[in-house]
Amino acid sequence: MRGWGEESRRKMARNPYTFEFEALLARCAEAEERIVLLETHTRELGVIRRFATAMLDVEGDVTTILWHLATEVMGALDLEDCVIYLREGDWLHQRAAFGPKNPDGAAVFQPIRIRVGEGVVGAAAATGQPQMVDDTRLDPRYIVDDEMRLSELAVPLVVDGVVEGVIDSEHSRPGFYTAWHVNLFSALASIASARISRASRSAERRRLVDVDPLSGLLTRQAFLRRTGEALAEGEVAVLFLDIDRFGMVNDAYGHAAGDRVLGEVGRRIANEAGPGGLVARTGADDFVVATHPDAALSLAQRVRAAISAPLALPDGGELTLSSSIGIALGRARGAEAVLNEADIAFTEVKRMRPGEIGLFDPDAASRLRGRWRITSALARALDADSPALDVHFQPIYSLADGQLVGAEALARWTDPRLGPISPAEFVTAAEESGQILALGRLVRRRAFAHLRTIHDLCGLCVSVNISAVEVRLEGFADELAAEVRDAGLPRSALALELTETALVGGEARAVANLEALANAGFALVLDDFGTGYASMSSLVDHPFASVKIDRQFVAGLGTRPKDTAVVRGILSLAHAMGLSVTAEGVETAEQAAQLRELDCARAQGWVFGRPMPVERFAALVAACPAGPWAGRRG
Repeated sequence: MRGWGEESRRKMARNPYTFEFEALLARCAEAEERIVLLETHTRELGVIRRFATAMLDVEGDVTTILWHLATEVMGALDLEDCVIYLREGDWLHQRAAFGPKNPDGAAVFQPIRIRVGEGVVGAAAATGQPQMVDDTRLDPRYIVDDEMRLSELAVPLVVDGVVEGVIDSEHSRPGFYTAWHVNLFSALASIASARISRASRSAERRRLVDVDPLSGLLTRQAFLRRTGEALAEGEVAVLFLDIDRFGMVNDAYGHAAGDRVLGEVGRRIANEAGPGGLVARTGADDFVVATHPDAALSLAQRVRAAISAPLALPDGGELTLSSSIGIALGRARGAEAVLNEADIAFTEVKRMRPGEIGLFDPDAASRLRGRWRITSALARALDADSPALDVHFQPIYSLADGQLVGAEALARWTDPRLGPISPAEFVTAAEESGQILALGRLVRRRAFAHLRTIHDLCGLCVSVNISAVEVRLEGFADELAAEVRDAGLPRSALALELTETALVGGEARAVANLEALANAGFALVLDDFGTGYASMSSLVDHPFASVKIDRQFVAGLGTRPKDTAVVRGILSLAHAMGLSVTAEGVETAEQAAQLRELDCARAQGWVFGRPMPVERFAALVAACPAGPWAGRRG
């Protein structure tokens, strides 16, 4: 058998077809390998195609994209492992992976960190070129992280021309990676880089929308969105605050310094709110904070204290600020509604108690809406020069002999829709809305026009009120003098009344205007004396000719000994300084009698006559030298 076999083999060896058969078998084996390789490449190209398609639709940040690439893509390529790094400065940090280096799924508990330029991964980041190692035992750059592997391929992630990361894969078989893998990884890196670039731009756009560039805090839009999310989970408190008199900071130190102050205030608020609070800058110097209701009041107190801490200025000086804060609570309502209520609470506390903390009151919202209606109606009346805005005159009498000695011109307004509106309401609304200058000019124009209709003022002096805003206006003295000159009235027939609020702080322009008005022959009257902040200094430092005792002290005459003592003290002080005194709000004959006994020179109030139209006042003037109160005693 063996002989036959050997003979047979010898015969077959001499057969020329045998070589062709063996060659055919070899070619078949080679073709089969190529078919397998082609199938593998086709499958891998399918992975690339699906990844490219997925990147068109996938939503999320850079981390989401990297995890998708690592687990859904690289994991489908029959690789043993993959680690994706992102660059942060001089270091590459593991951000996503699949395989034995990351057994915890979509989480990295012990991230790998490699310096740029070190190892195969660091070389890919440093050069921006793929790095393929056939045998890691022969390459000194190879770094063993968990266990030795024998081949490695690292391809850079280049985003907008900058290396932002590296895709790295290792294999236990030497020479595993080929030029095909380099091209495959490079294609995946290009797709991922394009999507990362888009995600980065979207994140930057969101950041620009969400983050206030001056303070680094949230914008109003971002605050409302995130507060709305918090309200969906439970109750939230919103704090609304601003920096009191911040405009003076800009005026005194410039807007650049004002911006630095806003940035520092924002930092202090965020520091007090902590990581659990949402903080936003919603206006020029308006800030809002969302926090848990239980922490709202204590947080407001801490924020107010933090803002009031001295703030260093570039010139070496210090600035001390204060803040008014409104608080509102909300649940199962929109963030906009809660923010609006906090704003209302803030508006009320700033108006009534600047520098304090106030809680939202539904009645305050009603009052605010009422003031808004008045403000809107007043704007219409001023624009139309409406005759409904008029001036009445309240007579002022001598307490010694009952003679009519003057009057006070008082604004009166009856709106066709709202009806009669108290001066306390519409003058305050004008001050808060910035309409006080227009209102002041209209009232003076009406008053001067009415006085021109009176044939003979009989030496009477009529008082006209000027506001704190007006007296601080540059050139106001010249403007007022021109108005009186154009009206053809003698300056001796007019007195100018203002309250102490116009003088608090020694405003330079106010002082200059008062000096100019006094030098021009106008009598200056300090109104509501004793109720302000600088009564004594006001009398000493400014050229007042007269003072008015506020009605709150007059009301207590004969019933509240302290009020009587205050009136007596004011009269004694004024007489010692050579100033005349008028008592306001005298409503009873008993009050008038007591004022006369205290040696008060003049008085006005309902007991003598209410504010009246010019026609009635003209008739009263025509009855000079004695008015209707002449001769009345007690």
